[in-house]
Amino acid sequence: MVYEVRSPMAQLFLAFALLIITAQVSGVISRRFGQTSMVGALIGGALLGAGGLNLLAHFPPDVDAAVRVFAEIGFLLLVFGAGLEIDPAQVREHGRAILLSGWLGVIISFALVVPVMLIAGAALPVALFVAVALAGTGNGVATQMAFEMNLIRSKEGVVLLGAAMIDDVLVLLALAFLISFGQSPDLLGILFRFALFLTLAVLVGGLVLPRVVSVIEQLAIPGVTIGVGLSVMFLYAWAAESIGGMTPILGAFIAGIALGRATCRDTLQSGIRAVAEGVFIPVFLMNIGLRTDIRALDAGTLPLMIGLLIASVAGKLIGCGGGARLAGFNVRESLHVGISMIPRGAVGLALTTLGLTSGLLPAGLFPSIVLVMLVTTILAPVMLRWYARREIRVLDPVT
Repeated sequence: MVYEVRSPMAQLFLAFALLIITAQVSGVISRRFGQTSMVGALIGGALLGAGGLNLLAHFPPDVDAAVRVFAEIGFLLLVFGAGLEIDPAQVREHGRAILLSGWLGVIISFALVVPVMLIAGAALPVALFVAVALAGTGNGVATQMAFEMNLIRSKEGVVLLGAAMIDDVLVLLALAFLISFGQSPDLLGILFRFALFLTLAVLVGGLVLPRVVSVIEQLAIPGVTIGVGLSVMFLYAWAAESIGGMTPILGAFIAGIALGRATCRDTLQSGIRAVAEGVFIPVFLMNIGLRTDIRALDAGTLPLMIGLLIASVAGKLIGCGGGARLAGFNVRESLHVGISMIPRGAVGLALTTLGLTSGLLPAGLFPSIVLVMLVTTILAPVMLRWYARREIRVLDPVT
């Protein structure tokens, strides 16, 4: 069969090559300036996105859809890999810090964003929706930042990953309430579905999966362990949404924790990391920037954006950092948690898009909210890197 040079598939290959190369090059440049590679990929995506070169506008719509799918898979792989790194004993040990940071991070963020929106003249339903959209934490971004900053296996990393999952659950429940408000909200049904999924996921993950996957690894068939691990991740992601009514990333995270107890944990970690960091995570990070129109920033929207940005940052620093502090963490550890929880990400972007299509969010506010999310995503690793350097100078002022 002869393929046309400009066939949709060929253009898809070209688009992915451009995105992955840009992400990797931007990441290298970012690290040269003392920042994480994630910051570079996000900025690179913004430059190629709607507010810059508008790259995807030059490709068929199918290419844009494929980029979104790859980005979603990258998101799943990111949290799945984080789950593999988590020690369940650490989760139990720091359960109080996880709960306090998760709950307080959402509550305080919500409480700070609503007044900002009301002062800006927004109607109460709009203010409530924006507060919900900005209350969650960007799981994928926070996870990648934890990997790059070597926090993933520390107790701060355990708390931020667990608290970020709690954030997502609380935000989705709040969204369900907002959408159903005045229409006989079935919150009891939502909670039942979530409890059912969580029970099944924990039972299967605790009693069945580690043994089955360990037996399969003993077959010594090339690639079979990675293939089974990915299948489990996708099944759990499907179950989280279809059975539990929750975000698929929660399922992927639980799957990672479950398989982290198997004897093939090291095989899964190395294989998943190679696939994710080489292809899918760069696309995931670039996709966030691609969806941001930096041209939407003007004098009229600047005061609202600054207000929302301050409220978003303060909400996580006070709520998540304060929650960790209440649980017995020292000031340094609490700030690590608070700063790491600042970024908003894919769930927030998805909620904002849903608000736009459902009429809960006016079209004029959409660019401003998305830009605030992007800025928090870039700001968090910059702040964390700065704070880490400040710690070194305080501890060793001579150098």
